[in-house]
Amino acid sequence: MILRQSQRFVFSSASLLFAFLLPTVVQAESLTVYCDGGLPQAAFALEEIRLAVGSPVGQDSLSSFATSAGGERVILATIADLQVVRQLEAESAVSVGMREASSDDGTTYLEPYGSFKNFIQWTFDAPAAGAYVLEFRYAHAGPEERSLDVQVNGDNAGPLVAWNSGGESTWGWDRMPVKLVKGTNRIGLLGARLPAVDLLNVLETE
Repeated sequence: MILRQSQRFVFSSASLLFAFLLPTVVQAESLTVYCDGGLPQAAFALEEIRLAVGSPVGQDSLSSFATSAGGERVILATIADLQVVRQLEAESAVSVGMREASSDDGTTYLEPYGSFKNFIQWTFDAPAAGAYVLEFRYAHAGPEERSLDVQVNGDNAGPLVAWNSGGESTWGWDRMPVKLVKGTNRIGLLGARLPAVDLLNVLETE
C-alpha cells in the first residue's frame, strides 16, 4: 500500500483524515463524522488504527475503529489497496482556465488562473466495462473546502470535495467510485475554482 503524507478518505457521509509518517507509523490527525446537513452530528474518540503491510499484492489494508460517546465500538472504514489501471497526468488532459506549473521538486501540475469556471478532462480507454475508482491528486491551501463536480462521458458522476491538503505544495488524494464503459471514457473535473491538480489514477475495484 502506498502511504501518502496527508490523505483524506470519504465514505458516504463520513470523512476521515489521516496523517501518515512514513514508512509505517500511522497517526490520526482528526476525525469528524458529518451527516447530509454538513454539520458534525456525533463525537468519536479514536480507538485504533490498524495497518497491515507486507501482505500479498492487493491485500494490504488500513482499518480504523472508534468508540462513540455512548460507548459503542464502531468500525469506521477498511481501506483496501487497489491496483492502478492507468495514471493520467493533468497537464496531458484538455483543460479550461488552468495552466501548467511546477513545484520546487520538479512536479508538474495544473493550477487555476482567472475567476471563471475551471475544467479538466482526461480520456481513458477502459479494458472492460464495470466499476472503477477515480483517485485525484490535488493540493489546496485555502481555509474553505471546494465543492467540485466529476463527470463521466458527459453525465454527472457526483460531487467531490477538495479539502485543505495542508499547503500549496502538500498533495492530498480523494477517491470516487464510478461506472465506465469498455473503450473510450471522458472523465471531467470542474468547479468554480479547482485546486492545483497533479494527476488522476484509475483504479480497479478488486
